[in-house]
Amino acid sequence: FGRCEIAVNPMRYFFKNEFILNRLMFKNAGIYAYVAPDGKANWNIIKPDTAVTDTSTSNAQFNGSIQIRKVEFENISLVFDDRSNGIYTSIDSLNLKLKASLTSRISKLAIKTNCNNLIFWQNGELLARRLSLGFSGDISVDSENNKYEVKDAFVNVNNLSFKTNGSAQRDTVNNTLAVDLNYELAVPSVETLLEMIPASVVKKDGLKANGSVEFSGNIKGIYGKDQIPEVTLNVKIKDASGKYKGMPYGIDNLSADFDFFVDMMRKKQSY
Repeated sequence: FGRCEIAVNPMRYFFKNEFILNRLMFKNAGIYAYVAPDGKANWNIIKPDTAVTDTSTSNAQFNGSIQIRKVEFENISLVFDDRSNGIYTSIDSLNLKLKASLTSRISKLAIKTNCNNLIFWQNGELLARRLSLGFSGDISVDSENNKYEVKDAFVNVNNLSFKTNGSAQRDTVNNTLAVDLNYELAVPSVETLLEMIPASVVKKDGLKANGSVEFSGNIKGIYGKDQIPEVTLNVKIKDASGKYKGMPYGIDNLSADFDFFVDMMRKKQSY
């Protein structure tokens, strides 16, 4: 990193058994997250505690709350290299703002993040590039069950905004993550759908479009060694019309229903 700032309040820890992180900031940093072919990740650096707990000293252990008032990442370059699933992702200009209240049972995270120029490879094939992503919303954490829940959060993909709900639960024994997320287009219009189509396919200058579209799907399954969740997508176009300015022809009415299914592991046939 180029710059790091940390501000804590030690007095609250000594007198009230609380840990308060007032500020954690990184600027111009680089992060390389690596998963080995056997599924072991380079961020799992703490050895598991196998010692027998001494009940005579257990009351002296930290059992208070943790308040994270401000975490900022500015202009971060991130590489996620998962050799166990043949996935490589790189991100330029990652920015993140986070607030958190952590307890021994239920915790809350407020996150706002965005990034530019996401590139995604799998098994040597380029699947996505030049994507801009963003996320804003609250995440609740059930520490006892290692479960994360998202409710009415927003995910931005380029100029599109999706509302998402769902959960992810970590299996510490098998080192996997069970994901079940639903998403839907926040602004269901045909013009919004056209933004997804490259300009090389559909010319957008002078195009006026009307109609509605329902755009929803699900990401469900296990993420871990040799496991990636399945993705479904449903698109329903109702009473759409479109016409270019100055052109005598156009589309008066179009209704359509599309279903998509993608299995990145190729165990099931995608369509």
